[in-house]
Amino acid sequence: MNRYEEPWRRHGITRKCLHETGKYYVNAQYKPFPDGRLMSVRIFHKYQEDINNKGSIVAVYSSYLTEMIQKFADPTAGLREIAERELRRTDGRAMTIVGHIADHLLTDYYLEKPL
Repeated sequence: MNRYEEPWRRHGITRKCLHETGKYYVNAQYKPFPDGRLMSVRIFHKYQEDINNKGSIVAVYSSYLTEMIQKFADPTAGLREIAERELRRTDGRAMTIVGHIADHLLTDYYLEKPL
């Protein structure tokens, strides 16, 4: 680690997510490499005015995703748990934004592909 990197800083990736319920932005934060473990996921709605509004439904979704990721020793175990709990359509796609993000993170852990 060089002197310009802060040891407490998490590296994050933000991507735009188009879902049938609206346009969202997903921010995934990872521990610094070489670990590179997923630490938290934040969801922001296109028209959300205050990011720190705890009553917002996307803030609740963000807290739920982060809790499930940090609950297990392996973040993918938490993502699999979320994917199993969420409602599905007959073709297997997730109905909710939480399920959609969990499915995407299971297949594309570092958000390299568009959501």
